[in-house]
Amino acid sequence: MSAPALRVLSLGAGVQSTCLLLLASEGHLPGLDLAIFADTDWEPRAVYDHLDRIEEEIADPAGIPILRVSAGNIRSDALDPTKQFASMPLRRPQVQNCRRAVAAEPEVSTRLLGPCVPSSLEVAMRSPA
Repeated sequence: MSAPALRVLSLGAGVQSTCLLLLASEGHLPGLDLAIFADTDWEPRAVYDHLDRIEEEIADPAGIPILRVSAGNIRSDALDPTKQFASMPLRRPQVQNCRRAVAAEPEVSTRLLGPCVPSSLEVAMRSPA
Protein backbone atom coordinates (compact mmCIF):
# COMPACT_ATOMS: atom_id res chain seq x y z
CA MET A 1 0.00 0.00 0.00
CA SER A 2 1.41 3.40 -0.94
CA ALA A 3 1.52 6.39 1.40
CA PRO A 4 -1.27 8.96 1.08
CA ALA A 5 -0.50 11.87 -1.21
CA LEU A 6 -1.82 14.36 1.33
CA ARG A 7 -2.64 14.10 5.05
CA VAL A 8 -5.37 16.51 6.09
CA LEU A 9 -7.00 16.85 9.51
CA SER A 10 -10.61 17.98 9.76
CA LEU A 11 -10.13 20.30 12.73
CA GLY A 12 -13.31 21.00 14.66
CA ALA A 13 -11.30 22.59 17.51
CA GLY A 14 -12.78 20.17 20.02
CA VAL A 15 -10.97 17.73 22.27
CA GLN A 16 -10.47 14.94 19.75
CA SER A 17 -9.25 16.91 16.75
CA THR A 18 -7.06 19.10 18.97
CA CYS A 19 -5.50 15.95 20.42
CA LEU A 20 -4.84 14.57 16.91
CA LEU A 21 -3.21 17.86 15.92
CA LEU A 22 -1.04 17.78 19.04
CA LEU A 23 -0.01 14.12 18.52
CA ALA A 24 0.89 14.77 14.88
CA SER A 25 2.83 17.91 15.79
CA GLU A 26 4.89 15.95 18.32
CA GLY A 27 5.57 13.09 15.90
CA HIS A 28 3.41 10.48 17.64
CA LEU A 29 1.24 10.25 14.52
CA PRO A 30 2.27 10.65 10.89
CA GLY A 31 2.80 14.29 9.96
CA LEU A 32 -0.02 16.44 8.66
CA ASP A 33 0.13 18.53 5.52
CA LEU A 34 -2.84 20.69 6.48
CA ALA A 35 -5.66 21.11 8.98
CA ILE A 36 -9.03 22.49 7.87
CA PHE A 37 -11.45 24.27 10.21
CA ALA A 38 -14.95 24.52 8.68
CA ASP A 39 -16.33 27.65 10.32
CA THR A 40 -20.10 27.90 10.86
CA ASP A 41 -19.68 31.63 11.67
CA TRP A 42 -21.80 30.91 14.76
CA GLU A 43 -19.34 29.27 17.15
CA PRO A 44 -18.94 30.49 20.73
CA ARG A 45 -16.09 32.98 21.23
CA ALA A 46 -14.20 30.32 23.22
CA VAL A 47 -13.93 28.12 20.10
CA TYR A 48 -12.28 30.90 18.09
CA ASP A 49 -9.97 31.73 21.02
CA HIS A 50 -8.99 28.06 21.30
CA LEU A 51 -8.41 27.84 17.54
CA ASP A 52 -6.15 30.91 17.63
CA ARG A 53 -4.19 29.40 20.51
CA ILE A 54 -3.65 25.96 18.96
CA GLU A 55 -2.68 27.59 15.69
CA GLU A 56 -0.08 29.77 17.42
CA GLU A 57 1.23 27.23 19.95
CA ILE A 58 0.91 23.89 18.12
CA ALA A 59 0.26 24.13 14.39
CA ASP A 60 2.57 26.99 13.37
CA PRO A 61 5.65 25.68 15.21
CA ALA A 62 5.07 22.24 13.65
CA GLY A 63 4.67 23.70 10.17
CA ILE A 64 1.03 22.60 9.88
CA PRO A 65 -1.08 25.31 8.23
CA ILE A 66 -4.66 25.69 9.42
CA LEU A 67 -7.05 26.65 6.65
CA ARG A 68 -10.24 28.32 7.86
CA VAL A 69 -13.12 27.88 5.44
CA SER A 70 -16.76 28.93 5.61
CA ALA A 71 -19.91 28.74 3.53
CA GLY A 72 -21.59 31.49 5.53
CA ASN A 73 -23.48 31.79 8.80
CA ILE A 74 -25.32 28.58 9.64
CA ARG A 75 -27.78 30.39 11.92
CA SER A 76 -28.75 32.91 9.25
CA ASP A 77 -29.14 30.14 6.68
CA ALA A 78 -31.29 28.05 9.05
CA LEU A 79 -33.61 30.99 9.77
CA ASP A 80 -33.88 32.16 6.16
CA PRO A 81 -37.27 31.05 4.79
CA THR A 82 -35.95 31.31 1.21
CA LYS A 83 -33.42 28.54 1.83
CA GLN A 84 -34.65 25.12 0.73
CA PHE A 85 -32.83 23.01 3.30
CA ALA A 86 -30.89 23.45 6.50
CA SER A 87 -29.75 20.50 8.57
CA MET A 88 -28.26 20.93 12.00
CA PRO A 89 -28.63 19.37 15.42
CA LEU A 90 -30.68 21.61 17.67
CA ARG A 91 -31.13 20.84 21.32
CA ARG A 92 -34.10 21.47 23.59
CA PRO A 93 -34.54 20.11 27.12
CA GLN A 94 -37.28 17.65 26.14
CA VAL A 95 -35.78 16.76 22.73
CA GLN A 96 -32.09 15.86 22.97
CA ASN A 97 -31.19 15.92 19.28
CA CYS A 98 -33.60 17.12 16.64
CA ARG A 99 -32.57 17.09 12.99
CA ARG A 100 -34.77 19.11 10.73
CA ALA A 101 -35.40 20.02 7.13
CA VAL A 102 -36.66 23.55 6.54
CA ALA A 103 -38.81 24.02 3.48
CA ALA A 104 -39.17 27.29 1.59
CA GLU A 105 -42.74 27.77 2.85
CA PRO A 106 -42.85 28.60 6.60
CA GLU A 107 -46.17 26.78 7.12
CA VAL A 108 -44.71 23.58 5.67
CA SER A 109 -41.54 24.03 7.73
CA THR A 110 -43.48 24.39 10.97
CA ARG A 111 -45.52 21.29 10.14
CA LEU A 112 -42.35 19.30 9.35
CA LEU A 113 -40.60 20.44 12.51
CA GLY A 114 -43.46 19.49 14.80
CA PRO A 115 -42.70 19.67 18.52
CA CYS A 116 -39.00 20.37 17.94
CA VAL A 117 -39.47 23.91 16.69
CA PRO A 118 -38.72 26.55 19.32
CA SER A 119 -41.21 29.41 19.37
CA SER A 120 -38.49 31.94 18.46
CA LEU A 121 -37.61 29.97 15.30
CA GLU A 122 -41.27 29.63 14.43
CA VAL A 123 -41.75 33.41 14.73
CA ALA A 124 -38.57 34.12 12.75
CA MET A 125 -39.70 31.77 9.98
CA ARG A 126 -43.09 33.51 9.71
CA SER A 127 -41.71 37.05 9.82
CA PRO A 128 -41.05 38.68 6.44
CA ALA A 129 -37.41 39.56 5.85
